[in-house]
Amino acid sequence: MQINDLGDVTKAINKSITASFFVILLLSMAILNGVYYLYQHNRKQMMLQKIDATFLLFSARLSEKLSIIASSNTFIDFLRSGEISRSILLPQFLFETHDLMSKAVAGMKLFNSGKQMIFSGGVETNDMLALDICYLNKRLDSYSGDCTHRWELYLNKKEVLKELEKINPELMTCASCVGQPMLKESYFGNFPVSRMSGLDFNLAIKDSGTRLFLFINIFIAIILLTLTILNIKKIKKIFKVNLFIPISEITAGIRDKVTLPKENTIKELSYLVSQIEGWKAQLIELEEAKAREQVKEQEEKIKVMQSVGASIAHELRTPLRSIMSGVSGIEKFLPILLKSYDEAKKAGSITEIIGPHQIELLRRVLTNLKSEGLSANIVIDMFLMKIRGAITDLSTIRLLSIADCVNNALKRYAFQDVERDLVDYDGANNFQFKGDAILVVHILFNLLKNALYYVASASKGKIYIRFENKEKENRMYFKDTGKGITKEVLPNIFNKFYSQTEGGVGIGLSFCKMAMEWMGGDITCQSVEGEYTEFILHFPKLGE
Repeated sequence: MQINDLGDVTKAINKSITASFFVILLLSMAILNGVYYLYQHNRKQMMLQKIDATFLLFSARLSEKLSIIASSNTFIDFLRSGEISRSILLPQFLFETHDLMSKAVAGMKLFNSGKQMIFSGGVETNDMLALDICYLNKRLDSYSGDCTHRWELYLNKKEVLKELEKINPELMTCASCVGQPMLKESYFGNFPVSRMSGLDFNLAIKDSGTRLFLFINIFIAIILLTLTILNIKKIKKIFKVNLFIPISEITAGIRDKVTLPKENTIKELSYLVSQIEGWKAQLIELEEAKAREQVKEQEEKIKVMQSVGASIAHELRTPLRSIMSGVSGIEKFLPILLKSYDEAKKAGSITEIIGPHQIELLRRVLTNLKSEGLSANIVIDMFLMKIRGAITDLSTIRLLSIADCVNNALKRYAFQDVERDLVDYDGANNFQFKGDAILVVHILFNLLKNALYYVASASKGKIYIRFENKEKENRMYFKDTGKGITKEVLPNIFNKFYSQTEGGVGIGLSFCKMAMEWMGGDITCQSVEGEYTEFILHFPKLGE
């Protein structure tokens, strides 16, 4: 998190305390979960043991009844008798087995030593228990007796569950629990088990520990959250009273350049305030000295540039005068020479003929020399105006067309190679304004030079020129999609002697600003670094 002010510091402290709360909470929960895991692990073993114990007790009670019945003379005689004898013994047999045929035992079958079913009673269910009845003489003996008879018991699972719940009230059905077999050994009491189907019960032991654990977790979380909120409020109050308010007052005092508050409960802040006051006085003195030095430096720089500029202008104008003087002489005597040439030609005294197109070319060269000489003098005047920082009386206000000014600038600018192809000019929405054509062309020269430089340095981009007619003003947009201007540099580009261009002196854009304001308009700039730079030239509407 980036911290920019005291508010961010407060937020950071709150986040740290909150994070600490969550760490403590997670650690507490982890410890409790570990304890709970151990409890659950032991509880699972205890639950299985309790379920097995309940099964054993149920099996013991039921097998005890079975043993009593199987040991009775009536039951033994019924097993070993023939069909006629069994029919005689049946009423007594039914009477003795009546107690066995309870709700838990829905039905039963008996098979003799020949595997022949000799009795069937009650209802046949899917939960069946087949027991071998082993006798040694007339005593039950599963170890050395004769196990030739089989007793099949069909159990009512719901009733068995009720019996189990009576034995252990903690038992409860659990649909998601793994089924537990009622018998895990091959014996049911004293009876060997030959076959068994069903008799798997999805059971669990009622648990109050989980609720207690959840309650403890919630209680601890509430306690920790309450403590955290109270600590945050307390820390915020301490921070606000002792740091936030004093530091805010000190910051506001520095920003507004007023006397800083000296009464602070913290000695370090009081000392800091006294030191800042001393630094402020020193800083103000340094800023004033620096400002004076900058003014002096700029004045000296202007004097030097004016001196050098005047020398350069003089050196340039001397040969220009000679050229212009020669052009004037040629312009004066060229008609006489041409007239003499025509008379000599008629008299047949000419050895080399000068064609009409050559004569026209000579006249055009003379005109071009005169025009370029005047333009060169204007450029020198523009150069001197830039250095002086003032528009001279040479500039005159006329009614102009912005499209004519742009066309003239594009025609006269010394483009290199394919630079002209980089300019996309849209002449729609042309407008008229009052200004100086030379100044406007020179402004466009400055903008073209800068734009071409930045497009080349970025190795990408084009230049777009277009017009727009607004309600209160007309505008010309000059945009390049080169490297753009940084946010730090943008506010200073129209300042005199400010330049970020290699070899620049910082007078081009300041001159553009001065020239536009002199014509009653303005120039502004907007830019996004790496994307574009757009200059907007504002021209007042005619009659306003």
